[in-house]
Amino acid sequence: MSYYQARTVPHVQQPYVSPQVYTQQWAAYQAHQQMLQPGPVQAYPQQQHTGWPDSCKEYVRRNLSACVDTDDKDRVQKKLKELMESKVAKNELWSTDWATLPLISFPESKRSRGWEKAPGFSDLHIGVAPASVVAERPKKCSKLNVTDNSFVPNISKTIPNNSWPKYLPAPLDNEEARRKAERRRRFSPTSSGTPVKQYRPDEAAIQGRQVASAMRKAQAAGVELDLSTFAVKGKCKDLEKKYLRLTCVPDPSTVRPRNVLKRSLKMVRTRWSTSRFNKNRRSLDVEDSGVTYLWVCEQLKSIRQDLTIQHIKDHFTAKVYESHARIALREADLKEFNQCITQLQDLYNEVGSTVNKEEFAGYNVLYLVYTHVKYGQSKGELSNLLVTMPKDILSSTNVKHAIALRSAVEERAYSTFFGLCKNVPAEGKHLTDMLTDYMRFQATQVVFKSFRPEVSLVHLKQVLFIGVDEEETWREHFTSIPKLVMGSNPDCYDAKLSWDAFSGKFQWPVLDGDQVQHSKT
Repeated sequence: MSYYQARTVPHVQQPYVSPQVYTQQWAAYQAHQQMLQPGPVQAYPQQQHTGWPDSCKEYVRRNLSACVDTDDKDRVQKKLKELMESKVAKNELWSTDWATLPLISFPESKRSRGWEKAPGFSDLHIGVAPASVVAERPKKCSKLNVTDNSFVPNISKTIPNNSWPKYLPAPLDNEEARRKAERRRRFSPTSSGTPVKQYRPDEAAIQGRQVASAMRKAQAAGVELDLSTFAVKGKCKDLEKKYLRLTCVPDPSTVRPRNVLKRSLKMVRTRWSTSRFNKNRRSLDVEDSGVTYLWVCEQLKSIRQDLTIQHIKDHFTAKVYESHARIALREADLKEFNQCITQLQDLYNEVGSTVNKEEFAGYNVLYLVYTHVKYGQSKGELSNLLVTMPKDILSSTNVKHAIALRSAVEERAYSTFFGLCKNVPAEGKHLTDMLTDYMRFQATQVVFKSFRPEVSLVHLKQVLFIGVDEEETWREHFTSIPKLVMGSNPDCYDAKLSWDAFSGKFQWPVLDGDQVQHSKT
């Protein structure tokens, strides 16, 4: 017998098993295997909640009370039903904080409050269609009855509650409690006694639905709705208010109306005129208010912000920007001055002619001359301004004087420039003072380059138009310049050997917002 034959397993015929018996055996095998595995831990029976939470009923009532019309109410009811079914399916009906849940809103609605028509716009502008176009729909019965204690929106289930620890908020540690206390302190009543009113999402949703309703009616009437015609109507009565950048829709309770803004502007100007920090303080007999320019600037920017929010563009708005521009110019705050004169150009075009239009046109020309000389900006903006300026403004005293100064600066005619600086109209002297040191430096370069052999301080003082009140300061500064070589005569300097002291570039004083320190010319 061979090796393979000795190990051949003889074929044994298996007994026949019917399909029914095989199925029973397989089921018994699976049951046995399942018994061998450890089963899930049985949880304790949880407390079962039935019905609807009171906070949920109050949430539904607030949503329905905010509806504008029946069409809006139907849409809200549909959204409420979907929300309730979702909460029931996720077992979150009793764990949801319904008191802080925002009201239902739609994409075309704007979450804001205090909106109204801007002055001068009819109902057609805000999308209110004529009665003949938009017919009233028959009232529909409410699908959700929130006043009944048996309120159930077509859902009848027993709601199992989650374990109680999941519902409880985590205990506050000392650091978190301190931060919340600090937040409550920030929203405490202000120094004037008026409490700070917080943003209320319920009122915002109501106003947003009113806007949405107006949009639907405008669409039905074939009228395009212009949302820019909606303006906030201020309700604040405080004369003093801090300036804060807007990061959300403004609250009308924090915005001051036009009559309050008038009194606020008068208060700011009066207190600044009596402050010891004001360089142009008129009377020293009046009690010092003690306000600084930073406080005045903040109050004026706050007034400007309230005017912008309420779409107020009239002569009073121009007066606010003119007042701020003058004060900023006197304090050499060219950053705020530039913002004001830029807005005034648009205001003059919308409001029309004003008394001070010619004055600020001259300031604008001088400011563009200053920025061109200091920063090397293009002359295109100034050229466009002069080309587009009306003839009556172009021929005014302020603008003609500013154009003459511009020519003197470009031609480096320092004698003409100093002569024009003696009779600068209005507040333009503050702009020419910023150019005076630059023109004196240019004149000094011309004198030391052309005069030989010596330059007398007496003659140089006459060339530079040094006044009696500034002669001592100028002489002390000039004699301290390095690389100056004295001449053979007293108070004289060798022009050729002292040229290196003036061969460089003029160094401009650094102001707020400056990014360069030297002249580009």
